[in-house]
Amino acid sequence: MLRVLPHNLKMRVVRMFAVFAAIIFVSAVIIFKTHGEEDELYVVLLSQEEVNCTSFLDMISPPFPALLIDHRILRLLKRNICRASKAKVRIAVDVRYSAIIRKAKYPMYDIVYYERPADTDYLRFLDDVTRIIPRQVHLEI
Repeated sequence: MLRVLPHNLKMRVVRMFAVFAAIIFVSAVIIFKTHGEEDELYVVLLSQEEVNCTSFLDMISPPFPALLIDHRILRLLKRNICRASKAKVRIAVDVRYSAIIRKAKYPMYDIVYYERPADTDYLRFLDDVTRIIPRQVHLEI
C-alpha cells in the first residue's frame, strides 16, 4: 500500500533537495573559479610527471634557435613548477629560418614567426594578429 505524504512534508523534501543541488553547484563553481588557467585540476595532475626545471627546459628545447613564448609554461616556471605535458609548446622563430623550420616538421611545437625590422627596438610577431613587442622587455608574468 502506497502512503501519500502530507503537502508540507513534500515541500520540505523539495526544499532540502533544492538546497543540496545549490550547494553542489556553488561548490563546483568555486572549484573552477579558484583554479587559474595555468593550474590544472587534481585529476589532470595525476597523468603528468613532475620534473626538474632544468630537465624540463632541456626536454622542450627545440633543435633550432627559438624564443619560448608559451604563457602557461612561463607562469609555471616563475613558480618553479615544471611538469611534463603532451600539450604543444608555443615558441617563436625568426622568419629568416621559415624555409628551414616548417610547422609541419615539428608538430610538438606551436610555432609563430617573428621578424626584426632594421633600426627598430622591437620584434614583430607574425601570428593571426600581428603584435609588436620591444626587444628589451621585462614583463611580469
